[in-house]
Amino acid sequence: DNIAHPPIDVEYKGKKGTALFLSNTFDDGRRNLEVYFLTNNNKELYKAFEIYPYQYDELLSIFEYEYIENKTKSKSILILTKEVFKSSIHYRYFELPVLIDNDGVLRALYFIGDDALVAKIGCIDNFKTKKRCEFSTKEGLIKYLNKERKQ
Repeated sequence: DNIAHPPIDVEYKGKKGTALFLSNTFDDGRRNLEVYFLTNNNKELYKAFEIYPYQYDELLSIFEYEYIENKTKSKSILILTKEVFKSSIHYRYFELPVLIDNDGVLRALYFIGDDALVAKIGCIDNFKTKKRCEFSTKEGLIKYLNKERKQ
């Protein structure tokens, strides 16, 4: 019951790790999402990130995303969520860049300077204005990011 999403095996620049997605159900029925990363030849498990119950209603998708940045191939784990309000639906994505730390170990990290409450960006389906979000699905988010990063 605590598994929120199947694990994702990540390989980047010859290093391997596994992202684990667990959740807890609270008294009000809402769930959080905790992301753990198993790395260093399965010797190190650490909490990489947490999304709190007040930040989302539904987990839509979790997936790896590869892109080119400054002529270098980069990789992230993306988490797409949905939050429902009376007159709108808010979609957000959280990005955990995959990188090799100074100690040579593969890591998936959510940078402390990032605003976890707002995530990377919000997108809204507004029922009153009929404005619709560009990235309410995994495919839509990939298309949006490819356009933003000019892939």
